[in-house]
Amino acid sequence: MFKARDDLVKSQNPELYLTEVVELPDSERELFFDIKVDPMQNFCYLHGFVERSNSDNNTEKYQAFYAVDLSPEAEEKAFEDAWQYIFKNQPCMFTWQKQNLPS
Repeated sequence: MFKARDDLVKSQNPELYLTEVVELPDSERELFFDIKVDPMQNFCYLHGFVERSNSDNNTEKYQAFYAVDLSPEAEEKAFEDAWQYIFKNQPCMFTWQKQNLPS
């Protein structure tokens, strides 16, 4: 597995491949996760989500949870609020990112 990965990384024209069939469950609600970090301050200031219903792009809405200042408490609060949003929207399909999201 790791040798195949290394070969793929070094390849001029890498192609994705599956080693087994992946079946993801259908979900009425999808959450696409967006995160923004200031690397100069090692500070996560945004947890955002595009929420979509029934795979219909017309239902998409963006929900953002910002840190209100550079304090550890504000960073923790933004994370806590985002986590609560995820739990409130269960069941859902949760993935990294649909596209470049607004910030």
